[in-house]
Amino acid sequence: MSTTDSDTGNWRRALDRFEEISGLPDDEREPALAALAREDPPLHRRVAGLFGADRAAEEAAFLTSPGESRAPLPDAVDLAGRAIGPWEIVRELGVGGMGRVWLAKRNDGRYEGFVAIKLLKSALAERGAAERFAREGRILGTLAHPHVARLIDAGTLEDGQPYLVLEYVEGERIDDWCDAKHLAVRDRVRLFADVCGAVAYAHANLVVHRDLKPSNILVTPAGVVKLLDFGIAKLIDEERGAAEETELTQMAGRALTPDYAAPEQVSGAPVTTATDVYSLGVVLYRLLAGRSPYAKDDGSRPSGFELQREVLEREPRRLSGPLAGDLENIVAKALRKNPAERYASAQAFAEDLRRYLDNRPVEARGDSARYILAKFVRRHRVAVAAGVLVAFALVAGVAGVAWQSRIATQESLRAQTEAEKAKAVSAFMSGIFKANSTANPDPLKARTTTARELLDIGRDRAAKDLAGNPEAHQEVLLLLGKLYFELGLASEGVKLDRERVALLRQLDGDKGPRLAKALVNLSGTLGTLGEMAEVARTTQEVLSMLDAAGDTTSLTRGEALSMRANAQRYVDPAKALGQQREAVAYFERYFPSGDDYAHSLRSLAVILNERGDFAESAPVIAKALVVGAQAFGPGGRQMAYVHQIAGLAQSGLRNPAEARRHFLRAIEVDESTIGPGSPMRRYLESNLARVEQDGPQARAARERLAAAAATIDVKNPSGQRDAAFVKGSLAQVDLRLGDIAASRAGMEAILPTYRKSMPKTLLAGLLASGTELELLAGRAAAARTYLDEVLALRKGPLANNALAAERVDEAEARWLLASREPQRALEILTARTDAIARPDASPATDALDRASLKLARAEAEVATGHAPEAEARVRQVLTAIEARSDREWFAILEADACLGLASALAAQGKGGEGRPYLERAVRIYSERQVPTSPRLARARAALAATK
Repeated sequence: MSTTDSDTGNWRRALDRFEEISGLPDDEREPALAALAREDPPLHRRVAGLFGADRAAEEAAFLTSPGESRAPLPDAVDLAGRAIGPWEIVRELGVGGMGRVWLAKRNDGRYEGFVAIKLLKSALAERGAAERFAREGRILGTLAHPHVARLIDAGTLEDGQPYLVLEYVEGERIDDWCDAKHLAVRDRVRLFADVCGAVAYAHANLVVHRDLKPSNILVTPAGVVKLLDFGIAKLIDEERGAAEETELTQMAGRALTPDYAAPEQVSGAPVTTATDVYSLGVVLYRLLAGRSPYAKDDGSRPSGFELQREVLEREPRRLSGPLAGDLENIVAKALRKNPAERYASAQAFAEDLRRYLDNRPVEARGDSARYILAKFVRRHRVAVAAGVLVAFALVAGVAGVAWQSRIATQESLRAQTEAEKAKAVSAFMSGIFKANSTANPDPLKARTTTARELLDIGRDRAAKDLAGNPEAHQEVLLLLGKLYFELGLASEGVKLDRERVALLRQLDGDKGPRLAKALVNLSGTLGTLGEMAEVARTTQEVLSMLDAAGDTTSLTRGEALSMRANAQRYVDPAKALGQQREAVAYFERYFPSGDDYAHSLRSLAVILNERGDFAESAPVIAKALVVGAQAFGPGGRQMAYVHQIAGLAQSGLRNPAEARRHFLRAIEVDESTIGPGSPMRRYLESNLARVEQDGPQARAARERLAAAAATIDVKNPSGQRDAAFVKGSLAQVDLRLGDIAASRAGMEAILPTYRKSMPKTLLAGLLASGTELELLAGRAAAARTYLDEVLALRKGPLANNALAAERVDEAEARWLLASREPQRALEILTARTDAIARPDASPATDALDRASLKLARAEAEVATGHAPEAEARVRQVLTAIEARSDREWFAILEADACLGLASALAAQGKGGEGRPYLERAVRIYSERQVPTSPRLARARAALAATK
């Protein structure tokens, strides 16, 4: 019997005994429980737990039916008009499981609009709930997603009562909203897919919600879903993958809503992401059928413990009629009793729904022969095993003797060959260390030989020692090439990869799976070196080779598809995007749990990031985090790369704290697996610094980059590129700090390397920064030199790169403004800013999207006599910054906006109104930039000229 079956049986017995004892008179229950404790202690613990849950349910009223109101708390006080920090209470919104929720507004004029303030119930303060309440704030602080209600602030009242300030979501329950709008089935599914995306994002951030239900999923008047109430959410243990019960949870009772609870919640088993998948399945069932999957025949709801029995024992009612087929199978898969049989993630659930919407085959299937057989085997494991063995023996005895004899002979020869090869490889690798000892008789010198030196010894000996054993030779070349690559010496590794390919062509000819795989390995190393043209040729050779062999499902094909797409990133981004989507679909179909699937998802997110499609990239990389954690482990080295791309996506979405969290996690993983000297560490530090350059850590970030740059060995091409990248980031940070001289010196030093060896997108970014730098310094002619070069890239190799084009257009517009051609600048900026509205963004995020472009447009509007329009545009940006809980990350942008607003006001004859904004700009620039900053000088001059 399986563990799941055993647990279900135990809980069935516990429920039976609970109902038996609960039906006794009050004075007989305790003796009955005491007798049970003596007879069957494990059963007693389960029954006692049910009585505890029953009491907790009565206290929290968590067994009320949907829509049923709760009685007011006896200690309820009307707080309307009271100030909580900078917030003024307007009215009560409702009562949640942990506290009252109040509508409030900012009382200092710095935030327009309403918020929701959640106060902990005083009745729970002595039961450990304060800690759980604080955890809700910590959990929400890790989440930044357009479909998750945002945490704005948190604090404690004078009496120690904690509070949370949350984004106020004005909307209806998702089921009520769908019914009121008379939404069609496909529209309901489309809306629900957004819910799955939000849950997948939470899971990628190691958060399980645990209480998903329609009342926690609201839809705004604009039709945007928002996920609420992380009051009982739990952070997933990265080692165990489950959100296990804690003493705190036990003190506060098992908080759940039985109508949407998964079997493992009812039975008290560990909660995982699969628990949320189950609850999502129940929500979708209700959206589609208008009733619970466990409703009685008359549609009524079972009583509390009847429902628990149904959840544990009975298969949910199947969808029927027009909902039968794919939707029926999708919902049924989400509602499997066994968590392992549900969708692997909320993201997988959402993707199957999108397949349904796109009229593509879905992953969920009905009760196929394989599924039915699997269930039969689980229920009758011993008997089935015996029957299969008997059947196999009969078949083998009648028809298998000759076949087995032939196979045995072939396998024996193959095994002998492999054994000889393995022996030769082992002897060779041991010989490397012996050679080192011979060359260094001094034991101390032998022990201090570096890994690089050992590899060089092996490389030099391989051709001579293994000349007579080409099979062992090619195996050693593969091993040494990988080791060079792991040490960050790709330029050395690629030489061995090429040598191995040539050797395999001699052994196998221009075909065969080994050659195809070797070419894929070569392509991977070439990609690291930026040799994308050769990657494109090599991967195309692999695909042609596999086509000729009729290979349509191998892992090698998937790897070639993904690498081919990466080769197009800097040549034809649109083509690269289509090809990488093809690779992702391939891995999803044939290798859904493999590490290559995670790599392909990450590569797709990279392409989307480079196109500026950060909103689309975020859910892709969220899935890569889930798939990668399963494939590599949460602390596996490859997770550093996945977190890096997640950080870049969040940075593009203007979630700097979230981006920083991912970069720090990437650094942590990299250091724990490779060590502090890892080459990747330099790139991670550079990306982290580019996020921190506008935050309070900017100066510390600069010092770390300078230290990192000083440690790079620039004797080889790889080191030169690494150093150039780090110094490019350092120059960018210096520019944001206003240190023009340091930034200029850094850019001029690395430009030759960028022109020769770096991807054109990075070169374009550096040239655009150079244009900005010289314009700030008042050197228009020098700025024009940079601009002409980047414009040539814009019209040539980067003609199809949307993000690079946007950056170049802004640089050109700012040069035109400095050259007193504001009308041409306005035309460029208007075209850009009118095309960037994102319908899926929240108001705050949308207002800050491409904020630099918007401020540049406002400057052009002032210069062309459209100051009122400029004022409105800048105020929109400034208001959005002021409303953010992470405002300190946008300090330089805030100062730029203050300067722009003062300029717009002055152009309308309202210079006095602009003075406070100029004072704010001067204060921020003084705090965040060097004393010689051109921005600071400009703000001071404008302030001095204001009366």
